[in-house]
Amino acid sequence: MNNIFLISKYALKEQFFPYYPSKRAPGMPKNYLARLLVLIFTYLSLGYLFLLMSMVSVKVFVEMGLDYMYFTIFAMMVTIMIFSIYIANIMAGIFSEKAISNYQTLPIKEEELFVGKILGGCMSFVDYYIFFILVYTIYARLAGFDFLSLVLGLVNFFPMVIIPYTLVSLLIMLVKRFSNVNSHKKLFKNIGFGVMFVILGVIYYFAFSQNQSDVNFSKVFSDVFVERSFVSNIFFNAKLFGLSITGPIGSRLISSIILYCLSGGLLALSYKLAQNNYYRSVFGKAVKDEKEAKKSSEGIKNVSLSQSSQFKALVKRDLKVLMNEVMFLYSPILMALIFGIICISSGRNMIEDIDMAAPYSKWVILAGGYFIGFLIWSNGGIAQNALSREGKSFYLIQTLPIDPHSHMLARLTSASLISTGINLVFAVVVGLVLKFSLVNILAGFVGLYLGAFISNIIGVFLSTIGINVTWTNPKDLMNNGGFRVFGYYLLSLLFVFLNVGIGVFIMVISEGNMPYLAIGLPVLLNIIIALLFYLLAKKRYSRGFMDI
Repeated sequence: MNNIFLISKYALKEQFFPYYPSKRAPGMPKNYLARLLVLIFTYLSLGYLFLLMSMVSVKVFVEMGLDYMYFTIFAMMVTIMIFSIYIANIMAGIFSEKAISNYQTLPIKEEELFVGKILGGCMSFVDYYIFFILVYTIYARLAGFDFLSLVLGLVNFFPMVIIPYTLVSLLIMLVKRFSNVNSHKKLFKNIGFGVMFVILGVIYYFAFSQNQSDVNFSKVFSDVFVERSFVSNIFFNAKLFGLSITGPIGSRLISSIILYCLSGGLLALSYKLAQNNYYRSVFGKAVKDEKEAKKSSEGIKNVSLSQSSQFKALVKRDLKVLMNEVMFLYSPILMALIFGIICISSGRNMIEDIDMAAPYSKWVILAGGYFIGFLIWSNGGIAQNALSREGKSFYLIQTLPIDPHSHMLARLTSASLISTGINLVFAVVVGLVLKFSLVNILAGFVGLYLGAFISNIIGVFLSTIGINVTWTNPKDLMNNGGFRVFGYYLLSLLFVFLNVGIGVFIMVISEGNMPYLAIGLPVLLNIIIALLFYLLAKKRYSRGFMDI
């Protein structure tokens, strides 16, 4: 037990490394002030999400006399986060070779390490007490303050988290131990990201649609969680948590005891199953020798040094890097998801003010698509880190006889191909949901493409500034940047406001008599900006990057 508590104590400390100025936090900005801003924004976003959910559910369940369901909803949200968002933390902290290699040299058993890691991860949810206090405050304002309910909620929160956290960890260990999942890590990683994007899409849709008149969330809560009680029964830990907070004292105590018995039993089962299985699930069967043998059997290929072949080879190489590591596509897909939800949730009201059958509608949609495309690919673009993605192998780019112009065009082309694919899905999905005509969907796609293209041109130039070749994890590269990333966001907004402002200003001073000038001047400005950054990028590529 002493070993387990020591391991859990350090595992808990590891979870809070981002709060330490002297620690290097993976996936967080290096700048400590920027890191704190990211953490504050994260807490505010989660707090806003819990606030929205609580304000809707408290009225429904308290009026129906089902107070326990209100806290069940809160526990279900935490459980869903564990099953989706926190799986990445579980994989990195418990099932990563780097995370446990040092522990193997210590006189501890693998089952002690496994259970200690689980306890440390569960204790890191201590910051969620902030959200529980927020949720309980909303409940107390309507139903009245109950000191026993507050105490039981604080005491029973920990075993409620242990149950799903342990189940996920135990399932991952067994699957990795008794299957060849380790040989297909990237496939399962991509599937996991796909599931996460679906869950995030639902969360964002709720957040942006909660004030829409066509979405009656009170009825949704009533239909799903009351009339179909099996939905809440699936999350048995959440329902026990809700029952332990409200209702008769006897029912509360029984639910609390069941919670602690289930969590303790799962930890004991994990301790038993981890024996002789945990290390094997992490390290698995090595497949490196097989890959090296396959690579050596392919032989050496002759590669032409003509500019056209260089261009094709670099495009194929960059696309392969992007498609093999989904983390490089995480930011643009997330930005497309957010803006797509915004367009769907708020687009219905905007359509009422625009005659979609009028000839000018397609130009309005094209302009809107242009600005949205620019915002998506400026803040989640893949052109900005085109050179940094090479990592330590960037020295190859510097030593091979590569034509600088072909190199720059290859980076621009690969970024444009990826953005075109995502923009096409974005335009079709949003267009079908909002019931656009084929012409309007095409106009939206063209606008997205043009906005992404000028953003990629600017990104290709920005990729030559501050090249990072020392990263070890793609997540570190994508989240690195600190105030520079925040600067990209402000500049992208300024770019959009400048375009719109010029057009509005001309229409106001001309009293609406110069529509062509109001449109033509911003278009000309965008062409000049694109040409300027293209020439700057070409100059940077021609000079080389020997200062890296």
